[in-house]
Amino acid sequence: MPKASSIIVSRDSNKVSRMINRSIICGLTSAGINVADLRSTPEPVARYKPIAFMRGGGVHVKIADNNPDQLEIKIFDNEGRDISVAQKKSIERIFNREDFRRSSVNEVGEISFPPRVPENYSEELLRYVDTASIEKRKLKVVLDYACSDASGVFNTFLGKLNCEVITLNAYHDENKVWALTPEQSQNNVSSIVKSLKADLGIVMGNGSESITIIDNLGRRISGTNAMLTWAKLVFSIVKKARIAVPVSATGEIEKLAKNFGGTIIRTKTNVRALNDAALNENVEACLDERGGVIFPAFQAAFDGIIATVKLFEAISKINRPLSDIVDEVPEFFTKCCRIPCPWEAKGKVMRYAMEYAKGKETHLIDGVKIILNHNEWALVLPDPDRPFVNITVEAASDDKVNALLEDMVSAVERWKTAD
Repeated sequence: MPKASSIIVSRDSNKVSRMINRSIICGLTSAGINVADLRSTPEPVARYKPIAFMRGGGVHVKIADNNPDQLEIKIFDNEGRDISVAQKKSIERIFNREDFRRSSVNEVGEISFPPRVPENYSEELLRYVDTASIEKRKLKVVLDYACSDASGVFNTFLGKLNCEVITLNAYHDENKVWALTPEQSQNNVSSIVKSLKADLGIVMGNGSESITIIDNLGRRISGTNAMLTWAKLVFSIVKKARIAVPVSATGEIEKLAKNFGGTIIRTKTNVRALNDAALNENVEACLDERGGVIFPAFQAAFDGIIATVKLFEAISKINRPLSDIVDEVPEFFTKCCRIPCPWEAKGKVMRYAMEYAKGKETHLIDGVKIILNHNEWALVLPDPDRPFVNITVEAASDDKVNALLEDMVSAVERWKTAD
């Protein structure tokens, strides 16, 4: 980035994130970059259209989702997308060579603290959703903020939706974030939903990028089940909608789309691919198997806050219990596993996978996806960051999917040690 450029820097509320965040700010300003410090801010809010505020991108620091002893530094561009793999490698090369740009005393960047960031985000959110439908429905919702920063953002607009909201853990507590597991939070919300006969429950994910849905019967809706539920909601509201999903997603989503005259766009499995689809494929939504949702008309990044409000909107417009929608989601049988594989053996595994796929329908969007018949397939995909190969399979029944996964695991184990 040229000198005097401006970028966003934000973090979660953990003290370690604050320490690293300040180090990054010092490094950026010493290289002549102006920094807009949002301090403790949910990642979707920090990612919201940096280009609209004349920012060249941003950096968000947070504790890793699955390991409290690891830190994640997320770098995004001026559209709020994760930077590309090529850009990541370029940054790593510069970092390892210590080839940093130096600035003179007069060129050191400035630090600013933009005001009303949550309020600006909330105002745009309310313009995007159909608030009249939500107000009319008068939903009763149980909302667990999981001690995240999202509570401060929701407080700026939740009262305008005419919902009865029972909130849990609506305060910052970096110790309780890890003391209370997601399963415990989901069980608590499920119990309260059933006791109070609420319309639904929501548990915010770490960083507010995703949510876990609890339906009106207290059932947890997550993973692929959540993806199919979202797809059905979108197709029910938007005629002939286009939805982007990873190549690893269940084939049942194409069948669901066909019933509604919709279209499914397949992408690579990484987050950047879904970000790009949000901007370039004219889709109504982008979904993944981890419960992430992107609404491109609002922003091209995963956002649990807008997902929550769009769920309110969808239930209000359809005017049916969420459990009815969930019950209509098609049954699926998918499984995946991760096999340790040395870096130097990954290429050999993929060559053998291509040989195995000869004579069969094959998709090479990401890894090697082998179509075995109309409802069975296997995906062999090397992990880009770790010494593993990921295998995903789908079949017509639980027994068949287990057998197929076992066969593919055995095949990959042979391939990685073959001469």
